[in-house]
Amino acid sequence: MTHDTYETLASGYALGTLDGEDLTQFQAHLAEGCAACTTALRESAQTLALLARATSPVIPPASVKEALLARIAAEGPRRVEPAAPIVRRPRWFPWVAGGVAASFLAFFTGMFVAARYEARLGQATRQAVALRQRVERQQAAVYHVIDLLREPGTSVVRLRGERSAPDASASLLWNDRSGGHLLVASLTPLPSDKTYELWTISGGTARPAGLFTVDTSGRGGHFVDPVPGSRPEVFAVTIEPAGGTSTPTGPVVLKGSF
Repeated sequence: MTHDTYETLASGYALGTLDGEDLTQFQAHLAEGCAACTTALRESAQTLALLARATSPVIPPASVKEALLARIAAEGPRRVEPAAPIVRRPRWFPWVAGGVAASFLAFFTGMFVAARYEARLGQATRQAVALRQRVERQQAAVYHVIDLLREPGTSVVRLRGERSAPDASASLLWNDRSGGHLLVASLTPLPSDKTYELWTISGGTARPAGLFTVDTSGRGGHFVDPVPGSRPEVFAVTIEPAGGTSTPTGPVVLKGSF
């Protein structure tokens, strides 16, 4: 088994997916004190920890539960009330008029309740769809990170906060063939007319590598396409106008290199 194979197994070991002969051989290799594999294992574990922190917990809105309970109650078995005894009145007109008034009142009350219920159900449906889309995006990010960790040749680039964002930090998983995935933390959310833009820099030339945002806690992620030609030397994040720019114009908030 070559040493490149051991470095590939390090990612699987960090994910807890090794078993059988691969697990036995890798544990024996670690016991021999291989510094390279120990470093690769530590970086994989740190990246997984950052991914867990960068993925915000998803809690369904309370209105979703309320709407579902209301729907269950509405579709449940209906109780049939016993018919009221017929009482003969000396005058029939007030009885008929009262019955007609009660019918109209029940009709309009039912229409009002149905309209409010449909509005709440529609809102809950939209919230459920948005929640599902958010979960799907987070799952896609997790699978992308795991695939990169398993792929030979993947490196972890640490990006540190610059003077304009000293508390910010990020990790970029990078593979020359497959591209990368950026995970950021402690970045300040921007107004709607601004965005964060990632750059790959080679030979002093910066190339745009995509736009991203962060949540209210300052966490976010971004898929990065592979760069044709040579490996980028530096990665940087700047604040740019909404829609991005072709060259950096705003302050640098994160920067790192191999």
